[in-house]
Parts: sequence; structure tokens; C-alpha cells
Amino acid sequence: MKRFFTAVLMFAAATLCGCSGDGLQTDNGGDATADYGTLLIANLEIECVTDQREPEVGVSSANAVQLNATRAGEEVDINTFNCQIINEKNEIVMEFLYADRPTEAIELPTGGYTFKIYSDEVPTEQALWNTPIYGKNVPFKISRKTDTTLSNIVCTLMQIQVSVSYSADLRERLSDTSYATVTVGSQSLRFDIDEKGSGFFYAPADSNEVEFVLTAGYSAAANGIFSPITVSKTISNVKPGQHSDIHLYAEHSDTGTITISTQIKDWVVDDEIGTFDISTFVAESIIDENAGSGDDGEGDNTGDNTGDPNTPTIVWQGYGYEQRYPIVSDTTVEIDVTAPLGIKEFLCTIKSEVLTPDQLWDNNLCDVLNLCDATKSYDSRNPSEYRDVKEALDQLNIANGDAVLGKTKVHLSITTFMPMLKMTGKGKHDFIITVTDNEGVSVTQTLLLVTE
Repeated sequence: MKRFFTAVLMFAAATLCGCSGDGLQTDNGGDATADYGTLLIANLEIECVTDQREPEVGVSSANAVQLNATRAGEEVDINTFNCQIINEKNEIVMEFLYADRPTEAIELPTGGYTFKIYSDEVPTEQALWNTPIYGKNVPFKISRKTDTTLSNIVCTLMQIQVSVSYSADLRERLSDTSYATVTVGSQSLRFDIDEKGSGFFYAPADSNEVEFVLTAGYSAAANGIFSPITVSKTISNVKPGQHSDIHLYAEHSDTGTITISTQIKDWVVDDEIGTFDISTFVAESIIDENAGSGDDGEGDNTGDNTGDPNTPTIVWQGYGYEQRYPIVSDTTVEIDVTAPLGIKEFLCTIKSEVLTPDQLWDNNLCDVLNLCDATKSYDSRNPSEYRDVKEALDQLNIANGDAVLGKTKVHLSITTFMPMLKMTGKGKHDFIITVTDNEGVSVTQTLLLVTE
């Protein structure tokens, strides 16, 4: 009897083991690829949409050919585009050139993926001149025992493209040292007055801001005597794939009042991106035709305008504005400002090759100092976020607040900045002083320094 029960138990154990094995096979039907599917890309066709527009109307004909040649509408070789298959863990599971794409079905585990195709990686820290980068990210899903096919993909611009142009009549009235600065996030490019190319910027977000500042010398009479003007604008809600044309022109330039209008037009290569607001902004300045700012080395270079006696003046004691001065042990930066109608706004902007906005921030400062209201100073990369720098300005003995606002005469000393600049190493430093009086008349002078 004991041997019988032992035999029964052994038979039951064998039966259970057999059932377990049969159950496993029944689950996947004996197919080891049950949790896999396939991706088919042998017939994948790629189109790359580029900007083929003609130059902005108003650009002089001498510049038109050059401007068009640097547009993004050049032929691109799609065969050299990189392709990646990326899983939900952001892992690259396969990589190849488009020309070398697999012709056989690609077996992949079930789940979500992204097919990424691109002409090059977009640098995140530095904007590029005349270097468009195209691509597309296409999400897809692999299902169990199912073929997934990618057939047609349209590659578009992966950056924000910006170009700056001027009407011919305005260009005649701007000094050769005029320039525009375009900033997206932490990237900036300087567009010299005759720059015909485009800047290509990494887009850190789905919606971005493009900061535009024109720093120029303007001659109302086109006589070579220039007065300083500054025009600025923030373009909001700019997305990757958009091209912003910033076009400037002058109105009523034969009078003492100049109106510079700036048109911003958009271009979108993909309907999915949508368009952003087409806008126009206007900057008005009262210009004295006889004023000399020294923008091109002419005039008295002192900021002492000899026209309207109510125009603000900026005088750098012992120095002019026509050259860059090395910082030595006895370098002083003592400035006398007069504004007979009272000072409404007084900004000091620091542009340095080595004293960065981050370093200034670490020292409780920022690169745009509002001397009328120190609580509204800001980092030029984020002008909508104010910072109170009054304590730091007071420690540096820099006039601010009630000592500046509404005053008709102000002595500004930034000599205390010189040791800080010498410690930062070799590089150029610009202190851009802009004074606006209670009638809205602005004067700007740039102090040029260098540590060697």
C-alpha cells in the first residue's frame, strides 16, 4: 500500500510539472516573439522644407543677392541625415544614416518609441551663423505581432531663425558702427549694420522670447553727424521652425523727430507649429541734427550736445567716446550728467567679455542697473524679472534712487568697478549709459574699456 501511494504521488508531481509546461506554451502559443512587433521603414520617404523667400522689400538692390544666398533655402542632402529609434526610457536602440536604413523589418519590443531624423545636432549654448539644422521627431507605437510602417516624414527647421534688414534710406542715416543684438535664452548674436546673413538659435522651450536691441548712431540730415538712439523689442511666443524678419525703416526723418518703425514678420514651415503674432513697434527719439555722439569718430565725442540746450548731456571726465581705453592703476570713470528737464530714467548696462551676468548676479548686481530705481534692475537675459541692487550700489558709492531721479545734474562715479574688472582677466568692457529726461528725450553714450 505504501508503494502504491508513493507511485500515485510521483505520478501527480509529474502531471503537475507537465501541466505547468503546457500552460507556458499555451500563453505565447509557442512563439518566442509574442511581446515583439516590427517596424517597416524600407519605403520611408523624407521631404525637407526650407525657406525659399525673396529678400525683404526695402533692402537695397546691392544687398539683395547676398541676402538671398544666405537664406535657408539651399539644397540639403537627406541621405546624410542621422536616424535614431529611441525607446520610452530615452535610450537609443538603433542608429543609422537615412541612406543606410534597414530594408528588412526591424523587430522591437512592444511599447512607445520616437523616430528621430536630423541633419545635425542643434548646439544648446551657442547660436550659429547661416547654419540651418533640419529634422523631425515622429512618435510611434509597437504592438504585439503587428507591423508598424513609417512612410512619409517632413523635416523642418529645428531652430529659430532671425534676420535683420534695413530700408535703403534708413541705412544711409545710420553710422557704420551701428549694430543690432538678438538674444534667445542664453544665446546672443551681434548683427553688424551690413550683416546679410541669418542667425540660427536653439529653442530651449516650445514658446520662446526673442530679444532685439538696435544700438545706433543716427544722422537726421544724413551729414555724417550722428546722435545715439536705441530701439528694443521683445518678440514673444516664438517656436522652433519660425523665421523672424526684423525690418527697420525711418519715417519723418527730415525733421528733428525721427520715428523708426520695425516690422516683424513670421514664416512657418509646418502647419502644426502655427503662426505667432505679426507685430509692428515704434521707437521715437528727438534728434538734434547738429549733435555729435562720436559714433563713427566724428563730432566732439563728449556727449555734450550743442543743439537744443534742454537735451541731456553725458560727459566722461578726461576721456572721449571714440576709442577703447586700457584699465590701468589710475583709470577713473567719473561722469557728469545734465538734464535740464529732470531725469526720468537712468540706465547703466554692462557688456563685458569676462564679467558675465552670472558673476554680477553672484555679487548682488546685474548687467542692467536702473539708477533711478535700483529695485528695478535686471539681468538682460530675463528683463521681466527685477532685482533690488540698492545695497550693492551703495557699497560701491554709485549714485542711485533719490540722488538721481528728477535731478537736473548728477555725478556718477563707477571707478570702484575698475578693480573688479581687472580681476576678471583680459577682455573688452562696455558701459552703456542711457539718460532719459521727463520729456522722453534720450541720450546714450558707451564707455569703452579693456583689460590687457
